[in-house]
Amino acid sequence: MAGQQERKESRAAMARRENGKREEKGKEVDVKKFGQRFCTVFSAHESGERLRIPPSFSQYLENEIGLVYLFGQSGNPWLADLASDTEGFFFENGWKDFVTDHSIEEGHILTFCYNGDSHFSVVIFDEMYIEKPSAFHAKPSYDLVATTERDEEDKQISSAPLEENNGTKRNRTGEIDANSSKLRKHSDVASIDYKSASRNGTEDVMRVQRQPAVMSQRPPVSQGWKNYALQKAKQYKSKYPITLQIMKKTYVYKTYFMIIPSEFVREYLPHTDKKLTLFDPHGNAWEVTYVYCSQRYAGAFSGGWGKFSLDNHLEEFDVCVFELLSEDIIIVHIYRANAMLTQYLLESSDE
Repeated sequence: MAGQQERKESRAAMARRENGKREEKGKEVDVKKFGQRFCTVFSAHESGERLRIPPSFSQYLENEIGLVYLFGQSGNPWLADLASDTEGFFFENGWKDFVTDHSIEEGHILTFCYNGDSHFSVVIFDEMYIEKPSAFHAKPSYDLVATTERDEEDKQISSAPLEENNGTKRNRTGEIDANSSKLRKHSDVASIDYKSASRNGTEDVMRVQRQPAVMSQRPPVSQGWKNYALQKAKQYKSKYPITLQIMKKTYVYKTYFMIIPSEFVREYLPHTDKKLTLFDPHGNAWEVTYVYCSQRYAGAFSGGWGKFSLDNHLEEFDVCVFELLSEDIIIVHIYRANAMLTQYLLESSDE
């Protein structure tokens, strides 16, 4: 019996070693792709509309067809399509914008470095064989990010009383613009946040105080990275209803009242106040209060959203995709405008 157990353990150990070897081999193959470079001389006639990639480089582009990002010397990303035909791979839709925005001319030399994850770094040399100075200041000519609304604190605050079940009154905190309509906020200043987590089939609800206002210490985010986060979010597809929202200061630093796009509210969300469950990218469950304004068919996340936002370290210009799995369950996918996470700074309140 003991001998049989030893043989089983020996076979299991051998299997683990073989799996480890295969995983390491796979990693080596992937690593070989990254950092590979190619060079080309620009010709307006041949490369103005699309750029043909040298056939010898094709070995590094397997399974990479689709949307890619070209990062110029300015650090800003440009979107383009990586396509292929019988002759090999080439950049098209979006490539012309990259050429125009960098003022690339006949005879300029371009070097491309593949960084993995559909990212290419491009360095442009002029006719003097030095890096093109203007390329360090190039920006995408298109603006993919919608103009954000003014912060809610700049809007006029009203104090209409809200009737409680016990006959007492509390103050509404204000009115917030939602897609050119007014949404009256239902939660008061002393609202409570809840975190809901499922453990062994039972649900524990932890009650915490309303989240304090914080200040971001994240470095400034370029327009290119804002565009990058938005486009990554737009690429997400699902068989379930989805919508996306660009985070604003009042969604993630103070107030914590996140307005949901009106069309999504009208078509898919309940037309009444309700508790909903959000699942973050780590699979953690959060109970939030969804508030609905029937006059405007508008909705928002209120109580519980602040805790979700802070614990998931959301920042201004991050993009969240909300995927509705059922009437009261939403998965949240987060696309960050800056991958570097920094600690929040508590905002002092000398009122």
